[in-house]
Amino acid sequence: MADLARLFPQEFWDEVDLLSGIVASKRRSQSLPELLQLWSHYASVLARNEQIHLDDYSPMLFARDLIQQVIDMASLRTRQILEALISSDDSLFLFGTQRDDREIIKQAHVNAGTGWWWSRVPKALVL
Repeated sequence: MADLARLFPQEFWDEVDLLSGIVASKRRSQSLPELLQLWSHYASVLARNEQIHLDDYSPMLFARDLIQQVIDMASLRTRQILEALISSDDSLFLFGTQRDDREIIKQAHVNAGTGWWWSRVPKALVL
């Protein structure tokens, strides 16, 4: 972790601490880095085309919503770093999903978000 800490300015880490507090208030004491790791895990599972039940997929989308909320609250520098950190995971997510032409997600969730990830379903979705 010490090597990673040197990659980014202290202001970034200070802001990550602040943003982690926001995440923790919404995700049962989960930190921002933990949320980003969780998104990375979700994206990897989808990219491997593992079967995903709709009930398990929805929390993935809500997690991505929170990541976007945090990004939108961040300063420009921190926003750019966070976007760079999740870009490969977003690419994996795209690889493991397809357009939701049947609007399965919208039918299942009245409170579906508006992020682009809500318009995608896993290639191996189990209803």
